[in-house]
Amino acid sequence: MMYKATESVEHYWKILNSYFFTKPLTSADDYDTKRIELIESSNAAYFTVDVGELTESEKVVDHYLQELRNEVVQGDHSPLLLPYYEGKSIIEKSSLHTALTQMPKGAHLHLHPSAGYPMEVILELTRKDNAYFSLKKIAFAVLEEGETKDTFVKCNTLREEWTQEGTFDEFLVDQILLSAEDMASQESTKIWRLFQPKFSFLGGLFGNLDNFRVGLLAICKSALEDGVQVVELRKGLGGKGSVTEELDVYQSVLDEMKQIDSEFELTLIIATGKFSEKSVEKQLENYKLARENYSFVSGFDLVGEEDALESVYHFKDLILEAQNDAAKSTGSSSNDFQIFLHSGESTSRFNENLYDSILLGTKRIGHGIGIANHPYLIDIINEKDIGIEVCPISNFVLGYTLDMRWHPIRILMQKGVAVTINSDDPTFWGYSDLSLDFTYAFIAWQLDLKDIKQLAINSIKQSSVNEKSKNQILKRFDQKWQRFIGTTLENMNVSI
Repeated sequence: MMYKATESVEHYWKILNSYFFTKPLTSADDYDTKRIELIESSNAAYFTVDVGELTESEKVVDHYLQELRNEVVQGDHSPLLLPYYEGKSIIEKSSLHTALTQMPKGAHLHLHPSAGYPMEVILELTRKDNAYFSLKKIAFAVLEEGETKDTFVKCNTLREEWTQEGTFDEFLVDQILLSAEDMASQESTKIWRLFQPKFSFLGGLFGNLDNFRVGLLAICKSALEDGVQVVELRKGLGGKGSVTEELDVYQSVLDEMKQIDSEFELTLIIATGKFSEKSVEKQLENYKLARENYSFVSGFDLVGEEDALESVYHFKDLILEAQNDAAKSTGSSSNDFQIFLHSGESTSRFNENLYDSILLGTKRIGHGIGIANHPYLIDIINEKDIGIEVCPISNFVLGYTLDMRWHPIRILMQKGVAVTINSDDPTFWGYSDLSLDFTYAFIAWQLDLKDIKQLAINSIKQSSVNEKSKNQILKRFDQKWQRFIGTTLENMNVSI
């Protein structure tokens, strides 16, 4: 008997009950036979559907990675149990993290660029002559020559004349990072109050289109260096320049990245906070404009703290209307209007965003940790092949999973869900590479080589790039994976 992920839990239980428990076990051999069958049936739905048996080389690498994990976690002395920045320091310096930085990771499907710029790039932009800062307002501004703004002083002037503790750069980093004190309450809503303003804080620097292009290009180059082939960003449109000017920046960055790697892909999911109907209507209009003229624009999203803002249901009429309008204009189904909704980033049993996201036709679910509480919905997302964009470190930092070893996504992996690994807002957590989220997951969830390979494959399959590009990237991934295995064996001084 093999369990199919698309069958209901009730159906599975009826078969299991009749198969295993109708007759008493009469001998040790009978018990062991039934035990093996029970374990195999339980594991039959596990999510590593695209990864066959490991090669001999992969088995050696797998064993090596397990040993490296054991070096990080020694009994109860686990960095996972330490406050975030203390544990992160240990994990980043580990040989396991070094090894996983070499791994090809496929696609990064959940990243907000406003919280994804590498810290060194942010600081470098503050050294430009047009970068200003107000100590009174704790805000950036980009001013042209001859332009002034009350209380704003050149960053370079503040840097030179700084008399407070530490350096001006250290002060800026402290403003950007979510601090240990900010996380101390472990209450998501309290942490969000300190976290949310950081987006607008950096907006004063990156609202300038030249700076935005520098930051966007840095995100893409860093991702490619980290083994990521597809970067999918979430951001609204409408900064200092026009919507078209902003979209042109994305296009120019994509064109430049194609010169570096012809198979690199950058996509934009236009996102807006669930603040008001007006803000949602504006970004839906932006999506309509963008999708008609820019092929890299792939979808729409509603973002923000789920337990504090309006629900997805509150905006359903606007989304349904936009989907229907898109269907009429193209003469095809409303599925051409793609949505990728944040849902289930909550521990509340009363949060219903997952229901509405599924009904509205979301292609993927951002975060989705709450879906582990809804077995029926797990069956539906399996049937519809809806991917889950897991953000392990973000969920930990924002107080949704206080012990990452018990992250709800482990249940979804066991049930065969197309799970992917993402970073969400890494700049605010003090890093920029997706490798760190993979390393945390590898340690906390006791993953193996098959698991991380499947996670990467899932990310490519669940990406919003066209099928032709997707197939090319999958072929390229296989080549990169073999190189990763070979390089790891060389580093081990092992030949097979």
